[in-house]
Amino acid sequence: MHAQKLVEKGNDAFERGAYDLAIELYMQAVTLEPDHLEARRGLRRAELKKYEAFYPSSFSRGLGTFGPKLASFFAGLFKNHEKKMLALEKALVKDPKNAKLSALLAQAAEKAGHKNAGIAAWEGVLESDPKNLQALKGLGMLLYQTGDPKRSLEVYEKAIKIDPRDQEANRMRKNVAAEVSITKTGID
Repeated sequence: MHAQKLVEKGNDAFERGAYDLAIELYMQAVTLEPDHLEARRGLRRAELKKYEAFYPSSFSRGLGTFGPKLASFFAGLFKNHEKKMLALEKALVKDPKNAKLSALLAQAAEKAGHKNAGIAAWEGVLESDPKNLQALKGLGMLLYQTGDPKRSLEVYEKAIKIDPRDQEANRMRKNVAAEVSITKTGID
């Protein structure tokens, strides 16, 4: 079955509130096609909805942090970045708001060359921690690399509002702004 068909079935399951089924279908889609942006966004959305619908007690959440920490450790052992991504995705099913796991997923996706997967993972970090500079800069870079300089510029501007002295964000913002300006004016 093609990844897009799985995503469509996942979307249907999500709309019906069958979050476990949606997660399973989206997970199959990202296994088939690791860089499928819609599948990754759907997976994160379903994980968050399931997490919100069945919010664990504080005791369960305390016990639940052990699993993602262990998964993070074991994911670090994988040399194959796609296997690492799958291990991190499985851990995120249990703890979708874990910004550290999402950041590790984004980094693994970038190393594997899956830019769309990296975009989705950095967006996941920002859902939990909207002022995370590492996530903003990572997202800005991937948006730029995938041909979305306008959105990249917006992301870098958010980063600069958080830390106006961040040299990397300022440099990238200037570079992206110049490209956006050249594109608007049509100068080659």
